[in-house]
Amino acid sequence: MSEEKRYLLHELRHQNDREYDEKKNLDSKSSNIASYSVTFTVLLFGFGSFLLDKIETDNNLLFASITTILITSLIISIVSIIFSVFAFRLRDYWYAIAKDSFFGDPKGLPKDSEQWDKHIDDKEIADWITDFPKREDYEDFMIEQLVVGVRVNSLNNDSKAAWINRAQLVFVFAVCMIPLILLVILTGVLARIVSIG
Repeated sequence: MSEEKRYLLHELRHQNDREYDEKKNLDSKSSNIASYSVTFTVLLFGFGSFLLDKIETDNNLLFASITTILITSLIISIVSIIFSVFAFRLRDYWYAIAKDSFFGDPKGLPKDSEQWDKHIDDKEIADWITDFPKREDYEDFMIEQLVVGVRVNSLNNDSKAAWINRAQLVFVFAVCMIPLILLVILTGVLARIVSIG
């Protein structure tokens, strides 16, 4: 195998590992955003219920405005949760050699790993050995598989990142609704059409 091909194979393996690491990081971020959004939604619901109970006003338009902003903020927060779940959902990542390639019936595999040797597909292993009589053939196969794997896994990670970005933007927008609610209430208090009791 040429030095260039060996270097390419090394770099492709390295890039593939980075894509799996990126997947873990993105999953962690989407989980965190979902947690923040759920917490914010619960707190906002409690704050909104308390606020609507304590506000006293004869101005129906102002009361409707506050209620509408609260409901909109709750909906937006729930959308953030949904986007986070879309980012976190399972995707088909590419592996050069599938985890169950050498088992005859992967779905029927017992949980006890000591019994796995009975389910190993010796013919599949023999086929792999005969398909690659030279090390160079195997390395060419791995290069092809890793090129495809890096691309597929990169696209999956890009999709996760896009959903995370949407979730973050929507979450920030939902959080920004709180000052708007407070501004409307403060305006009402200053105009003496709202009292908090």
